[in-house]
Amino acid sequence: MGLNLDWGIASIILACLVFYARLMMAQRRRARAAESQGKERVSGRKKGSRKKSSGPVEKPVFGAFSRKKRDWIVGGVGYAFVMLGVLLRMGYLQSETWGPMWWFPVSLGIIGFSWFFN
Repeated sequence: MGLNLDWGIASIILACLVFYARLMMAQRRRARAAESQGKERVSGRKKGSRKKSSGPVEKPVFGAFSRKKRDWIVGGVGYAFVMLGVLLRMGYLQSETWGPMWWFPVSLGIIGFSWFFN
């Protein structure tokens, strides 16, 4: 009843933890931004100032996906790496070098895919 944990599975678990940590950091960043915007709105109302702001008002971001083109590219490459690792593991792609190292592109892909989220 031993746990068969090799380096490949351990690296994928570590990559998933990095992915989850990046999602948590992005959520905290969004929460702080929303909180600071809320304080500014309330403090502006208390002052009774009716002056218009000088710049355009930025719409709040509700989605979790990044709006940067670079992040979409890195996320897409990460997704491709995950799919490459899956195809190597299932045996659809034959490679003497990367066959036993199927976990490497999967781990890199999971970390790269985390850039897709804001």
